[in-house]
Amino acid sequence: MDERKAVTTLPSGLALRLESQRAELAEMCDAVRSLPIASQEALDELGSGAKTAKGLKEGLDAERKELIKDSDAYVRSVNALFREPIRACEALEKAIKDRIARHAREQAEAARALQEKAGALFQAGQAQAAQTALAAVPTPQKAAGVSIRERWTAEITDPSLLPREYWVPSLDRVIEAVRATNGAPIPGVRVFKEQIVGVKR
Repeated sequence: MDERKAVTTLPSGLALRLESQRAELAEMCDAVRSLPIASQEALDELGSGAKTAKGLKEGLDAERKELIKDSDAYVRSVNALFREPIRACEALEKAIKDRIARHAREQAEAARALQEKAGALFQAGQAQAAQTALAAVPTPQKAAGVSIRERWTAEITDPSLLPREYWVPSLDRVIEAVRATNGAPIPGVRVFKEQIVGVKR
């Protein structure tokens, strides 16, 4: 005989608390997408926010698992109740990571432009101006508690130019080939690196 408790009701106020959390997280997610990053402090705050969002998601999931220990019907109702708040946590964490990655991309593009300018000045025989341009290349900022790594990825821009082995065309196979060859060019494909933001515990 199944000795699990036949629990069919949820703790009082749980649904209201979770909906309130979900709404608050959704607002924060919207705010993060357009948040300016003008200082190291602002970047560190974003990194801290990503860790907080991840921790909150894990806390909600642990609470959900505790509540579903006893009954299948209870499992379904608890899972349904926690689904949207957990998705909101995931969306917030992703929005923060996307914003940090975009900031890193913008920094890299600005540094590359200054380096190209310095190269052009050296070519023109203006060594002093070139050194000044190089000195202006900023040191990349990093959010505390956040790591950024790069990996090759791709998007198909013109399927008609793809080599025969990629005719499916399968973006997964194209990306796999790009990663295996460290970004070797493929006709009809834009090959580029994307920033992957990881949150440390």
